[in-house]
Amino acid sequence: MRLPVEPESKPEACAGFTAPNALYREKGADAVVRLVLKLESTLRAELPAVKRVSLLKALHPAVVRVTAQMPKPVGSARQYVWGSADARTTSSQTMEQRLNWLMAKNLRLALDDLGYSELTYSATSAHFRLWLVRSLFRYLGRLIEYAVRWDKPYPSGAWGML
Repeated sequence: MRLPVEPESKPEACAGFTAPNALYREKGADAVVRLVLKLESTLRAELPAVKRVSLLKALHPAVVRVTAQMPKPVGSARQYVWGSADARTTSSQTMEQRLNWLMAKNLRLALDDLGYSELTYSATSAHFRLWLVRSLFRYLGRLIEYAVRWDKPYPSGAWGML
């Protein structure tokens, strides 16, 4: 169920986001940069809970498609010599990790906002809450998978968000 965003009440996070499929059709580094910027601006914006959830639902397919097409890291923790410098402290996060972390932070904020909204005990709220929790676990699970499989650092606070 998608709720439309009224054009007269669009804050800066929703500005220029009239066609969510535009990001879905883009490819390459341009799509990654636009998604990162959109997720960061959504995180900072003061949006009502329903609009935040609707925006995240519209961005979700683009984030999934872009992260699936990104190259994966090479190597694992088993390639490092024991006693050498820890690979987690010397390597940086990938763009896929950053997208997953931004999406997880936005989903958590939307879940908190939904708890304080006027729709707290409605069927729409229950539907949104279920989608938010499933998606939040998906993105946090992907961050943990990166930490385990490719020995990449996970963002601070990721475990606390569970």
